[in-house]
Amino acid sequence: MTSDVAGGRARAEKNMADYGTIPSYRAALDREGIDNPVDLAADRGRGVDREAGH
Repeated sequence: MTSDVAGGRARAEKNMADYGTIPSYRAALDREGIDNPVDLAADRGRGVDREAGH
């Protein structure tokens, strides 16, 4: 977790860059409509109830 969203995303981009090029991962990402593997790791608050902690 970090309060530096841009920095965290940049690190994730660097660490996850190759996943989008691996055929099995790419196929799974495509099935889910995900363009960038980092979108799986990035918390944008979707589906998260911050009050409840989950």
